[in-house]
Amino acid sequence: MNEEQIFSQIRAALPALVGQEKRMRHILGVEEEAKALSELFCAAGLLQKGEAKKLHLAALVHDITKTKTTAEQLQLCCKYGIATDARLQNSPKLLHAYTGGPYAAQRFGAEWIDDDVQRAVRYHTTGRAGMDLLEKLLFLADYIEARRTWPACVTLRAEFWCPGIERFDKEALSKHLDRVLIHALDQTLFELLSEKQLIDPDTVSARNALLLSQKQLQEKTDTKTVEKENA
Repeated sequence: MNEEQIFSQIRAALPALVGQEKRMRHILGVEEEAKALSELFCAAGLLQKGEAKKLHLAALVHDITKTKTTAEQLQLCCKYGIATDARLQNSPKLLHAYTGGPYAAQRFGAEWIDDDVQRAVRYHTTGRAGMDLLEKLLFLADYIEARRTWPACVTLRAEFWCPGIERFDKEALSKHLDRVLIHALDQTLFELLSEKQLIDPDTVSARNALLLSQKQLQEKTDTKTVEKENA
């Protein structure tokens, strides 16, 4: 089976697996967004062709178990050896991020849905500290895909796809991505707090790690500026 065949197989299987037309539209929207992000980051030299393929696959399967019931999700957790605690059992919206990768790998083959793809699916909702580029881009694609009409999503989409972004160099594009991800995580935390919902520790860790990284980069930039001025 080649690359195009696996994509076709997944697309053909998804409607029956997810059941909801609205969910299917969202998945295809994330796929489209992932393609656009792949083109941008490949052109900047930050993403390789093989990584772009993995992002495409992750986009297609990221919500593959989203419409299953909490009981079904917990059964899958048991099947795949995924530990659950009271916090996770009381946050059913997060369960699909845990079960989606292993489920897709079993369904379509671990040679395609490999560890990188599964990890991106695992953290596409919460993020985590130390996210790699594949994880960051799936998280972003899920948040800003064109069919999302929530004000925060619309704002973040416009913020990321700012005028002139195609001319950003590697460093500028990486910094821009992290800034937008911080704003997305800020909004996620704000909504969870306002709704008095449980907060996944990975979301807090993801925000803290990105903020620390940006502060360190700014300190290096400031040091270089001072050194030039004193030279």
